[in-house]
Amino acid sequence: MTCSANGAFEVYDTTEWTSIFKVPASSSKIWEVQPVLPCLTWLDDSRLAILGPEPPGATVNCWQFDESHATHPFIRLFGHEGLVNDVQYDKVSGLVATASDDQTVRLWKVDKPTPFHEFRNHTDAVKLVAFQPVPPSMAESDSPRILASASFDGTVSIYNVTTLSHLYTIGKEIHNFPGDRISCLSWSPDGKYLSTGDLEGTVGIWEWRDSAEPRAFAIWAPERIREDQSDAIPNGTNGHKDDLDRPVLRIHWQKNGQSFIVCRQNRKVFSS
Repeated sequence: MTCSANGAFEVYDTTEWTSIFKVPASSSKIWEVQPVLPCLTWLDDSRLAILGPEPPGATVNCWQFDESHATHPFIRLFGHEGLVNDVQYDKVSGLVATASDDQTVRLWKVDKPTPFHEFRNHTDAVKLVAFQPVPPSMAESDSPRILASASFDGTVSIYNVTTLSHLYTIGKEIHNFPGDRISCLSWSPDGKYLSTGDLEGTVGIWEWRDSAEPRAFAIWAPERIREDQSDAIPNGTNGHKDDLDRPVLRIHWQKNGQSFIVCRQNRKVFSS
């Protein structure tokens, strides 16, 4: 699946590397200024939720890809009052979560065009949402489903989407400078660690213990640890101290959960 800032997207068959579905691009860009990369999430093997252009950046279109060659979304999710920055789907609960510049996180059911629930725990644009992964050993359990959201207010909110409740607000132990803007969020595959990165260059790791409030576990940043934190939070500069002030754009965990990749705005990728 590929998508572009001009509003076009295309699905390819990787066995023959041929295009099997395409929404044509317009002659000009749909957004005069594209503030974020297009975001999308697969709902299952044939359905996809993707950020739509109408109204600009605030609608999520859900498409069905099969032999019918649909030319229109089967449902549009609308209700946000600002740009949608991220879209994620949880296979366990069947819910779609969205993050928006309107400072809200909203939950959707894919058979309803309006939000199922909304959270208002942030004071600035919400940039990312991420459902906690479910290890195979827990797949059949009744454990609550956990969602995290990251904001330009320098905090991460943790929610129980099973009970629709806000659990914790974290962030300031690591993203503790005024104006820190958290720009990326990623769970480890086993759901035990949550990584965060901000546009000021800081990367943090939070440990999740038996549903208790996540604690600051490690930090990658020069001169960010206060004296009262020095014994509690290791500073893993990893020899890249000269680059740790560059904005963090993405964090991706290795499948075995032993390490992760940090993508910074310096044309470099670091493994930690």
